Amino acid sequence: MPKALKRAAIVLSLLLLYCLLGFLILPRVALHVANQQLTRYTTQPAQIDEITFNPFTFEVELKGFRIGSPEHPVLAAKRLYADLELNSLWRMEAHLARLELEEPVIDVTLEKDGTLNLTELFKTPENSDPQDKPTANSTEQPFPLTIDALALQKAQVHYRDQQLKQPVEVSFNPIDLTLENIGTRTENPGRYSLNAQAGQDGALTSEGTLHLVPFTLNGSLELKEAALAPWWAYVSEALPLSLDKGRLNGHAQYHLETGKTFQLQLSKTSLSLDEFSSKAVNATPQIHLNHLAIADATLDLTKRQIHLGKLETRNLEAWVSRDRDGQLDWAKLFTFPEQPEALPDTPNWQIRIGKTDLQGGRLHLKDLAASAPVDLNIKDINLALSSLDLAGQMPTTVNLNAQVGLHGQLEVSGELTLNPVTARLHIINNDIDLRLAQAYIGPYIRLEVRSGMLASDINLSLHDTAPLALSVTGQAQLTQLHTLDTQRQRDFLRWQTLTLKGISYEHGQRLAIDDITLLRPYARLIINEDLTTNFRQLLIPQPKDDAPDNTTPLTLHIGGIHVVNGSANFADYSLTPSFITAIQELNGQIGTLDTKASDPAEISLTGKVDRFAPVNIKGRLNPLDPLNKLNVTAAFRHVELTTLTPYSGKFAGYAIRKGRLDLDLNYRIDNSKLDAQNHLVLDQLELGERIDSPDAVDLPVRLAVALLKDSHGRIDLTLPVAGNLNDPNFSVAPIIWQTMRNVIARAVQSPFKMLAGLAGRAETDLNEIPFEAASVNLTGEARQSLDTLAQALKRRPQLQLDVEGRSAVEIDGPSLSAQRLEREFQTQYYNLLQRRGDKVPADATQLAVPEDMRPALLEGIYRTRLKQQPPAEWTHLSDTERQQRLSAAILDSWKTSDLLLRRLAQARAQNIKQYLVEKTGLEEGRIYLIDVNTSQQGNNGRIAAQLHLGSS
Repeated sequence: MPKALKRAAIVLSLLLLYCLLGFLILPRVALHVANQQLTRYTTQPAQIDEITFNPFTFEVELKGFRIGSPEHPVLAAKRLYADLELNSLWRMEAHLARLELEEPVIDVTLEKDGTLNLTELFKTPENSDPQDKPTANSTEQPFPLTIDALALQKAQVHYRDQQLKQPVEVSFNPIDLTLENIGTRTENPGRYSLNAQAGQDGALTSEGTLHLVPFTLNGSLELKEAALAPWWAYVSEALPLSLDKGRLNGHAQYHLETGKTFQLQLSKTSLSLDEFSSKAVNATPQIHLNHLAIADATLDLTKRQIHLGKLETRNLEAWVSRDRDGQLDWAKLFTFPEQPEALPDTPNWQIRIGKTDLQGGRLHLKDLAASAPVDLNIKDINLALSSLDLAGQMPTTVNLNAQVGLHGQLEVSGELTLNPVTARLHIINNDIDLRLAQAYIGPYIRLEVRSGMLASDINLSLHDTAPLALSVTGQAQLTQLHTLDTQRQRDFLRWQTLTLKGISYEHGQRLAIDDITLLRPYARLIINEDLTTNFRQLLIPQPKDDAPDNTTPLTLHIGGIHVVNGSANFADYSLTPSFITAIQELNGQIGTLDTKASDPAEISLTGKVDRFAPVNIKGRLNPLDPLNKLNVTAAFRHVELTTLTPYSGKFAGYAIRKGRLDLDLNYRIDNSKLDAQNHLVLDQLELGERIDSPDAVDLPVRLAVALLKDSHGRIDLTLPVAGNLNDPNFSVAPIIWQTMRNVIARAVQSPFKMLAGLAGRAETDLNEIPFEAASVNLTGEARQSLDTLAQALKRRPQLQLDVEGRSAVEIDGPSLSAQRLEREFQTQYYNLLQRRGDKVPADATQLAVPEDMRPALLEGIYRTRLKQQPPAEWTHLSDTERQQRLSAAILDSWKTSDLLLRRLAQARAQNIKQYLVEKTGLEEGRIYLIDVNTSQQGNNGRIAAQLHLGSS
């Protein structure tokens, strides 16, 4: 055989053998060995269906690879294709011209114990040595590899996380990845392109450059319509919030490097969150927004810096509540476990936002810690921030406007710094509803705020928070305030407008207000049946705070207070009947008040009591320290006394039927020493019916009124009051009433001395008219007293005089019985003369009884008067001694005769009346003869008739 042919046969045989080995034997052997090794080293069923190899082009193809069950493989691929370049033999590296993986499937599962299912697929070789594993400081070179093109086509990744309370399950299908010109030794980066779809849950695309050693990525990322729901379980583990809906879109340029240090940088980043809504675990709405966008953001993980060029939201709506323990629900949401302290050289995070724009926001506030639940809705919130530095190094410009409640408007502008916290803000608000304060004042006062609006224009400066250094300047106005006493369901305090101008407040140091103006203020003061006031009764007792108060008193300065068309109601239910009056048209002003100044403020107020009686108050006082210096005069004119009936009933025991009051009050206080002069004029006072009152004076008040009232129907009194106001037992009102009681008492206890004073004889007591023993004739002294009395009574026309005739046994008895015995002698002798037929005078008193006739007449008088015979033992007496005995017995019987004494007293009273009517000209109708008194004691041998005063 020729050599050429032989060589050809050898070559052909070798070629056939090479083909047989490469195309048939080697793939079969490789398939067998591969499946054998998979069976040996995998924990789940594993299989490769087919391996083909082209020995001429060095192309390898695997088909039907899977680990796991055919229905649910953990790892699987339809086809793996590799094109190995021949230059790999002399370049000493694996050089793949192309690597393709079609329809791979990866099932990634994190078990409840935290193990990854992929790490459990392969068995660890028994003879594996841990020392053979590369360490972090290993200098071993990476496996030499170059891939010209890599394609991952229609990949599927199923991801599950069973560690969470609510497992996460997400599928990505399809995933397409292409890599070009990558290698472990190349200096030039390769390129990559990624497109991952998650069905209805969004898509991720990325492209850029790739360097394997060190692993470095540079490129762009784009997230489209990514649903948050599949991943929300991770958020709910940290925040107890449930997600209703929400989708995320984003784009970023990034740099990732895992060399000696891990580096991640994002630039030109934009994110948008749309139609986001979440609820608390109790299904309470927590937050909702239509749109949130972040633009031109950067992140540097190494430098720990985040910068957001712009942050904007549209229609952000949030719900915030405070529970009964005073804790915010959002504070509970963001309660994270304590993090380990950062290394000393680790920089703090720096987060800055160039521009923040929040439009159309809504905030729903609920406070359950107040005495009653408080709901406040703030809507149309528009917030703009410029240069926000969360580290607090740079000031932030703030502009905010919102609607608070139904009508309130709030505007805020200025600068804010977070660290340290400082602020310079201009705040304007209008029509803020003060009813919100109801739940917060409820535990302290029984008061209902029915209406009220707050408006203010202030400048706030916050210099520090520990300690708080805060100052406020500006002005404020409270309008339409209406408060209700919840115990009586009656108005308590209200006004149309309260205007505060020139406010200047330094926290804990000073409050100054240039001017306070009250337009149409109204207040109600009530004295209850137990003498407590409605002011005190409205206050709810609070537990005592034993902690010492070390705060410095706040200094106060008020430039002036103006009252325009004010009014008030006053009621005293401690009286019977109750007393109610009103003050209207109160106008005036109070001057400068200052806690540091000793000068009192000027006061000038005018008004009307019960619509018609004018009131004028003027003077100087310091309301902040009234016991130091005060000089105030108050003039009341034409006050209808009928409104004072309750007071007259309480203290005097009578209602007032008619009358008017003029009252001038002048109170002077100097260093707590009070000197008050009160001038009182009662005009045409008429008392009405009697009123039962335990506090009424036990005095004849009608008489006192008649005594005090002059001929013009006026009562003019001066009531001085003096005392030390620091004395806890000193009170002005009781002293005034006591002074009036004293005036009344003096008048009714010594009325005749008072009348004598009117006639210029104050030292004379006119209530007694003296008579000699057994006499009815007026002495000269008696006539002079009656003349003085008549003169005074003419000046007190409402007084009437009661004349009480008097007689006394000790004074009048002896003389009166002697007179009676003499008249009896005359009567008996007169009767004797008539029986004898002798001439007799017209009256027995004109007879003179002869002495010789007296013994016989005396015997008859004894028997007639005493209705008995003289004692038998008197027969042995001499005539003279017998007559003395008979006379003494008769006189003793007449000396105590009530009839004689009464006749004497009546005659005396009649003579007094006769003299006053006929001699002094006093009206007869004003003089009354009252029952006589026969049991009085005499004085110096004389007895006096008693005079009494009454009122018509």
